[in-house]
Parts: sequence; C-alpha cells; structure tokens
Amino acid sequence: MSKAAGFTLIEVLVSIAILGIIATVSIPNFKKFNSSQTVVNWAKNYASALITARTNIESSTKCPNPNFSYPHDWDVVVQSNGYYLRANCKDPNTGTLSPGQSLPFTSFPTGISATFQTCNGWSGLGIDFLSSSVVNDCSLPWPYQVTITDGSNTSVVQIDSAGNVTVK
Repeated sequence: MSKAAGFTLIEVLVSIAILGIIATVSIPNFKKFNSSQTVVNWAKNYASALITARTNIESSTKCPNPNFSYPHDWDVVVQSNGYYLRANCKDPNTGTLSPGQSLPFTSFPTGISATFQTCNGWSGLGIDFLSSSVVNDCSLPWPYQVTITDGSNTSVVQIDSAGNVTVK
C-alpha cells in the first residue's frame, strides 16, 4: 500500500502558527525602522540643500532671475515645517542686493518638523554661503545644528564654520 503525498492538517496549522508569530514580531519593528528612515531621509534632503548652496557659490552659479548678475550669496532657510534654497543676487547696474530669489519651498511631510535655535523672534534661520565664508543669520556658535524629528525619531544636521555638513 502506498502512502498519500501531501501535508497533514496538523503540519499546515503549525506552519501557519509559526508564520503568525514571526509576523507579529517583525511588523512593529518594520514600522519603527520605516519611520526612522523617513526622518533620516528628510535630514539628508535638508543637508543636500545646504551642499547645493555651498556648491552654487563656489561655482558662481547664476541667479535664478536673469535680470541679476552672479549671486552675492546662496542661503538655505529652514523653518519648522520645511526649508528653501535662496539666491541673494546683485543688480548689475546698481550693485544693490535684490530680495532673495527663492526656489520652491520644500515642506516636511505631516508629523516631521525641524527644531533649531532662533534669534530676533524670527520663525526660521538662514545659513548663508558667501564666496569666502559661511555665516548664520544670528551669529550663533558653530557647529550649528538643525534637528529633524517626528516625535520619536531624531536626526541631526550639523554645519560647521567651513560649510561642511554632516548628518547624524
């Protein structure tokens, strides 16, 4: 007499129970990892804007507005809900600075925010890249830090006085 091929009901139920236990343990950890990575990615996006500003001033990238000459400085302004890259350009005829020529505002997704030291009651802070130096709007001590958080996960973007950017 030959034995029938296949799995018994007990074997299938044990396999399903084991899969259920593995899923119960791994799904919360995956959600926590995913949330943590979202914060890190937004910190890296902000750091990338800082590096773009530094690169633009080093390479004499032209102003977004064609009516103005090379920029006096490029800066990145961070606010609690996002950031933007801005070129402060000189009028070639008068030599006066134009109002900042901002590139589109990048909003953090719901639940993500930035915290940073401010001054003069302003709701944001600009990190300015000049051709020979980097300054922050309030002459705050270096290295300057911006913290990106979702309430439970945190990533820190640090800028030193030479314009070097790190994400921790």
